[in-house]
Amino acid sequence: MFRKSLFLTLVLCGYINAQTLTLKESLRLGLENSKEIKIANAQAEIANYQTRKILSAFFPAFAFSASYARLSEVPPFEISTPLFPRPLKIQDAILNNYSLRLGFNVPIFVGFKLSSLLKSAKLKAEAAKEEASLSKNEKAFRIITAFWNLRKAELAEKALGKNIESLTRHVKDAKNSFLNGLATKADLLKIETQLADVKLKYREASNRVRLARMFLNQAIGLPLESKTEIKTDSLHVELPMKLSEELIRNALQNRLELKKLKLLLASGRENITAAKSDWFPSISLFGNYYYNRPNQRILPLKDEFKDTWDVGIGLTWTLWDWGKRSATTEEAVKNLEVLRLKTRIVEENIRTEITADYLELENSREKIKSAKTALEFAKENLRVTEELYKQSKARLADLLDAESSQLSALMRYHTALMDFQINKAKFLKSLGRSLYENVFD
Repeated sequence: MFRKSLFLTLVLCGYINAQTLTLKESLRLGLENSKEIKIANAQAEIANYQTRKILSAFFPAFAFSASYARLSEVPPFEISTPLFPRPLKIQDAILNNYSLRLGFNVPIFVGFKLSSLLKSAKLKAEAAKEEASLSKNEKAFRIITAFWNLRKAELAEKALGKNIESLTRHVKDAKNSFLNGLATKADLLKIETQLADVKLKYREASNRVRLARMFLNQAIGLPLESKTEIKTDSLHVELPMKLSEELIRNALQNRLELKKLKLLLASGRENITAAKSDWFPSISLFGNYYYNRPNQRILPLKDEFKDTWDVGIGLTWTLWDWGKRSATTEEAVKNLEVLRLKTRIVEENIRTEITADYLELENSREKIKSAKTALEFAKENLRVTEELYKQSKARLADLLDAESSQLSALMRYHTALMDFQINKAKFLKSLGRSLYENVFD
C-alpha cells in the first residue's frame, strides 16, 4: 500500500512539475489555491456571523439555571406568646435548598438601536463581500503580470540562445580565416569577446526565467521549483476602449473599492442612529418559571419541590453617564466624516489612475509599432549584410553589428508585446472590470 501511494505521489509530482498552462488555466489554478482569497472569504463569513449575532437579539433569550446549597444549621422558627409557657414552633429549618429556573427576556424598545445595528452589520457584510471580490481581482492581476513576465523572460532567453549559435559559427569561421591568413587576430578576438558578452547575457536571462517561473508558481500556488511551462495564444494589441468622461463615470460605479466605501458610509450612518439610541429608555419583557425546594413564595416552607412563575415588563433609562453617550455619538459622527473624506480621496485617485493607465497603455501600443518597424529594418539590414558578406563586400564586423541590431530589435519588440498585455490588464482593473470572468466556465 505504501509503495502504491509513493508511486502515485511521484506521478502526481511529475505531472505538476511538467504541466503546461495557458493564462486561463493559470488564473483558475491560482484563484483556487490563493490563501489571500480564502482569508477574504473567511472575513466575509465572519461579517455574516456578526449579522446573525445582532439578529438574534430581536428574539426572546431563554436561560436555564440550577443550583444547590447546603445551609448551616440554625434553630427552628419559633414564636413566644403570653398564653403559652413554651414557644410555638412555626417552621423547622430546611438545610438543603434546590433551585431550578427557566426564564426569558425579550427587548421591546431600545431606542431603535437593534434595528440600526442590524442594518449596519448587513451593510458591513456586503462591504466584506466587495473586499473579497477586490482581493480576487488583485490576485488575478498578479497572476497575469507573473504570466507575461515569464513569457517575456523566455523569449529573451530564446533570442539570446539563437544569437549564441550564430556567433559560435562565426568564431569557427574566424578561426579558419585566421589560420589561412584571411583575418587578423583582432577580428577573432572581437568575435570571441562578443560571444562571451552574449553568453553572459544569456546566463542572466536564464536566471530571470527561473525567477519569473518561481514568481508565477508562487502566484498560482505551486511549489516554487516546479518546472511550469506556459503557452500563449495570438496576442491582440488593440486598445479595449477609448478614454472618455463616461468611461470614468462608469469606472467610479464599478470600482470595488468605492462600492465597499459607499456601503461602509451607509453603515456609518446607521451607527450614528444606534449611538443616539442610548438617549432613550430601554423596555423589555421578561418571565421566569421556578421549580424550587423549598419554594420561598409558598408558606409555610416545605421540604419539597413547588413550581411558581412570574411575568413582567421592565424599563431602564440612564439619566446621567458623565458624557459617555455624547462621546459615543460624536465618535460615530467623526468616523462617518473620515469615511466621506476617504471616499473623495479614492475617487480622485481612481480618476488619476485611469488616465495614467490609459496613457501608459496607449504608449505601449506605440512602442509595439515602433519596435515592429525597427525589427523589420533590422531583419532587412541583416539580410542585405549577409548577402554582401557572402560576396566579400562587407566585413565580418558589419555582419556582427547587423546581428546585434536584430537581436536588440527582437528583444525590444517582445518586451513591448508583453508589457502591452500587462498594461491592458492594469487598465481594465482600474476601470473596475473583472480580470477573472469566464475563468470557471
